[in-house]
Amino acid sequence: NVQHLLDQVNLQVLNLQSSVEEIEMYQKNMAFGMFNPEVNNLWEPHKDSRPMNEILSQAIAKGRLNLLFYLQNNLAKVISLLILIVISSFYLRSLKSIYQREKLLTDNYEGQLVLRYPIASAVLIVISLFQFIFFSPPFLLNVILWTITSLSLSFIFRGYVNAYWMKVWLLMVGFFLIASLDNLILQASHTERWFMLFISLVGVLSGLVIAIYGRKQELREQLILIAIKLMVVIEVCAVLANLFGRYNLSKALLISGFLNVVIAILFLWTIRLINEGLHLAFNIYTGQDAKLFYLNFDKVGKKVPSVFYVILVFGWLILFGRNFAGFDYISEPVQEFLSNDRKLGDYTFSINSLLLFVVIMGISVAISKIVSFFASDRNFRADKDHQKEKQGLGSWLLHIRIFILSMGLFLAIAATGIPIDRITIVLGALGVGIGFGLQTLVNNLVSGLILAFEKPVNVGDVVEVDGQSGTMKSIGFR
Repeated sequence: NVQHLLDQVNLQVLNLQSSVEEIEMYQKNMAFGMFNPEVNNLWEPHKDSRPMNEILSQAIAKGRLNLLFYLQNNLAKVISLLILIVISSFYLRSLKSIYQREKLLTDNYEGQLVLRYPIASAVLIVISLFQFIFFSPPFLLNVILWTITSLSLSFIFRGYVNAYWMKVWLLMVGFFLIASLDNLILQASHTERWFMLFISLVGVLSGLVIAIYGRKQELREQLILIAIKLMVVIEVCAVLANLFGRYNLSKALLISGFLNVVIAILFLWTIRLINEGLHLAFNIYTGQDAKLFYLNFDKVGKKVPSVFYVILVFGWLILFGRNFAGFDYISEPVQEFLSNDRKLGDYTFSINSLLLFVVIMGISVAISKIVSFFASDRNFRADKDHQKEKQGLGSWLLHIRIFILSMGLFLAIAATGIPIDRITIVLGALGVGIGFGLQTLVNNLVSGLILAFEKPVNVGDVVEVDGQSGTMKSIGFR
């Protein structure tokens, strides 16, 4: 019976391997045959192999099945995305409340746009950055994420961007949504090809009118004009590919042209909002908190740093390239380099696992620093009630930070597969050296823990040391 079951398993594995090889063969043929004609020229007679309603129903079923399968296998990432949105919204809402309390908000939110609608800003920033964590996502998932971010940015734009450029933005989003729905159709038909031609031509004409006669002096981000001009070139290529029977190439160019503009606008405003958030946070930090995130906030102003634009272009290239079948063959060597196992003695690791460790620890440190931000002395007024609230939060601040960093360390170790038993051996071996060489540091750390848990003094207490009196501002690890 066991042998019989084993034979069935082996047969199933063989069938799966054959199916995977067949899929890879189709993908390779699509990638290297993209410039070959798949159908007749558009002006030539063309017979639909299947009814249009049957083609549409199959496309809907395939998209739903693919999306559900991917979400089930990446549920942890989806939950992490939602948690980050909630945390970011809470942070921005708290930052806005501080500015309202201090009466620092301007009427038109100039330079403070990130605080206008904190939830919409958090959704836009988190999804724009987090979408790169989803490896090889189905196109329908990308459309959902881009639609959500586009709606968030439209909400932020309302009443801030002038009416003309608001209409341009909504027009580009409309083109993108129409092209996205068309991109879900799997099989070529004469009806669809004429529809694709119409959308491409309308996109070309709209792009030319905007690029030539648009109100450029009213545009807040001039780089958007470059994306619109590039859209015109791409849609012209889509028209030519469609006319001469390059159906897959035409469809990839159709969606890429409009997506190029939408992604460019989303990313440009995302980095602008991030820069504003950093600058606004720095304005309410005191001297002791100025290096809260290990950044030089003195250099963070209204001008976006050049490194942000480099990251923007790199991200744009990735999202733009995903629309073409040959992109996987370009990115595959990079993915293999990051995911291949490497050995250091008996320990096996990959660069992905090391990056994951750094990312988890970085998030843990950032969260602990955000906790410090909420305990900053400028975040509370000087009256008695708020002073008591500040003292209560300050007394528990170190406990919370220790818990966050400890959980982050354990999660990072578990995620990267580092053997715990070997870590304990290494720590035991280093114990003697640490005891002799770092006596003062260890003493300070233990003393800090005692202060944290026994709480002989709290933040806000007046203390006297060697004849000098002062107010307890904060309690750290040492």
